[in-house]
Amino acid sequence: MKIYLVDEIMSSGKSHWMLNKMKEWNDSGKFKQFVYLSPLLTEVGGVKCNQTNKYLDGRIQRQLPEMRFKYPIPLKGSKKQHSLELLHQGKNIAATHNLFLNLDSSSSEIIKDYDNILVIDECLDAYKQFKGISKKSLALLIEQGIFSVDDESLKLVYHREKDLFPDDNWEFSELIKLSEAGCIFFVNGELLVWEYPVSILSSFNEVWVLTYLFEGSFMSAWCKINNIEVVRVKPELHRSTEEVKAYIKDCIEVIVTPSLKNIEKYSYSQFWWGNSAVESVVEKIRKAVESCVRITKAKTENILVTCPKANWTTDSDEYDDYVSEKGKIKKRPLIKGKGFSRADWLYSDARATNDYSNKSVLIYLIGKNPNTVLWNFCHSKGVDLDKELYAIASMVQWIFRGSVRKKEKMYLIMPSKEMRDLYFKWLETNDKELVNEK
Repeated sequence: MKIYLVDEIMSSGKSHWMLNKMKEWNDSGKFKQFVYLSPLLTEVGGVKCNQTNKYLDGRIQRQLPEMRFKYPIPLKGSKKQHSLELLHQGKNIAATHNLFLNLDSSSSEIIKDYDNILVIDECLDAYKQFKGISKKSLALLIEQGIFSVDDESLKLVYHREKDLFPDDNWEFSELIKLSEAGCIFFVNGELLVWEYPVSILSSFNEVWVLTYLFEGSFMSAWCKINNIEVVRVKPELHRSTEEVKAYIKDCIEVIVTPSLKNIEKYSYSQFWWGNSAVESVVEKIRKAVESCVRITKAKTENILVTCPKANWTTDSDEYDDYVSEKGKIKKRPLIKGKGFSRADWLYSDARATNDYSNKSVLIYLIGKNPNTVLWNFCHSKGVDLDKELYAIASMVQWIFRGSVRKKEKMYLIMPSKEMRDLYFKWLETNDKELVNEK
């Protein structure tokens, strides 16, 4: 199979171009069914209004009303089931990435019923770490012969004939289903990786992906591992990458103070935040960020922050605790400080949303690295995802959530020297050189 790729910078107009192209294809009758995926419900529709209890249209329905895009809703408690019904009926569908990632390979036959096209706004998470079973339980099931690992493919294989209670295995039913579908892998002797089934995308007549710096994504690695041809398409857009980078230089001011330089060598990775960011260290970071915020003179409502959520709010159940040197479990210290304690927090992998375009100060407290388990899996398959390009792609996507997308003045506070250096490298380097030098 092949994927058509539009790899252009944010604010270049690629989404606008694609919507016009879809209307053109619809008018000409080239495709009978359109499926459009985005990370956000606000784009594809299906957000429930608390006041009216009705579902709201997204951008795709508002901009292409004549194409009557449907969004899956939880009919009988299942959006997945409604998705399959809409596919079977030949309806045009707008849905989130997450919903489509829940479809399994059995959906392929339904998809093949019509001449159709799949448009994916931003890359799918083609690999995920499966956490539905403990290492101890998995080791026991392998020892009992209920599961085994194929030496060549690394796929986890389920042996139903050796399972004494197959109907009672509700605890591991998801693992069994994924194993039988051939999309779960055993990595480094203990960890499981889920792979998006190629059969789903290959069931469409055409697949298009709209993103930026595709080579820095796990979807790019997925294509290489599965021998999927990527055809780059370069349409005439509103702005070129060079034009966008030029106005970014004018709009964004990177704030660096002496106190910020004192904390610039910390890694700021998820692992670092969970193991080394004790209260005394977080206090130094907090004070340094406060000094930067004072320079901007920004109001709290105009500030956006990213860091591990557990270091921002006590409501988080992710990375909640860290272990001190004495082995005692403690809650993570919060990074909130004077001038930005009530700022909005946004996860570091955010893409596509325009909801934060009023934010004129962005605080980036992350050292971005690809998931080690997923990276090791790709490496075992002979594909090395470039870590530097991955970090740049993720960071730039997050930065574009702020007011710079409206060509307005924006301040960037980024304590990590490594990430600051990558930001300036990206800004000063031609994208082709950035990718080809890897």
